[in-house]
Amino acid sequence: MKTNLAGDSLSMKRMRIGHVYEIGIGEERVVNYAGQSVIIKRIEGNEWFAYGQLCPHMGADLSGAHHMDGLIRCPGHGLLFDPQSGECLSNACKPLSSFSVTIDRSEVFLSLKPSEPDVVTMFVLARYGTDGRIGRFELKDLPTPEYGKAIAVRTPRGVERAEVLPNKTFGDAPKTTGVASLAIQKYLIASADAGFNHSQISQYIETEIRKFDSELIVLEIETLLCGNLVIHLMGEGKRELGALAARATAEFGREVTFQIAEI
Repeated sequence: MKTNLAGDSLSMKRMRIGHVYEIGIGEERVVNYAGQSVIIKRIEGNEWFAYGQLCPHMGADLSGAHHMDGLIRCPGHGLLFDPQSGECLSNACKPLSSFSVTIDRSEVFLSLKPSEPDVVTMFVLARYGTDGRIGRFELKDLPTPEYGKAIAVRTPRGVERAEVLPNKTFGDAPKTTGVASLAIQKYLIASADAGFNHSQISQYIETEIRKFDSELIVLEIETLLCGNLVIHLMGEGKRELGALAARATAEFGREVTFQIAEI
């Protein structure tokens, strides 16, 4: 650990970064702290973010990553993270490392975040997706929503709109599908996607599908609240879809997954 830690009683936990006036709005610094490279960024005024330099998904460098509505978008696969909690909002990816930034007498300090106390985990049942699937979602820092209320949930596909169902058990206790948190709810106000051209995407996918021997047909393109794309298909030919999903993700800058309709 570096030695420029202001010499206080927290010197083994708190790192001095510099004076406030030394770091301009929008400016980033990268330091080695707690065994990893950490980005410290001043957003505006006294708002600061501190998070790991590498995306936990596939290690993309987050230096210079785009910030939108208080979220970070990874330049690699377009995943969105809440820099305050580290939570991945657009995929079931492990969280991004996040740290605390404090200002003490006009000096900037970096420190570890305190561990959170254990809390009782609450769940809600909700219907999501264009095919009306039902899932069980963990509630994080979110009051239990009423039956029929629209909420945003994170599933393995991304952030989706869901409708709360009566919280009753169906069959055996269902497996947890994903999470609903306060940070995710902002997607109900503004979608991350709005400018996507579905006809262009459909044409791209259909052109690529014709390159391999299959009977797959594009039924629908579903855009999730976070901007991720779910391509609904009908037919046979799953083997090539993994590689095609990777190419399409790189092409459109949003994570693309395929869903084959059950007949």
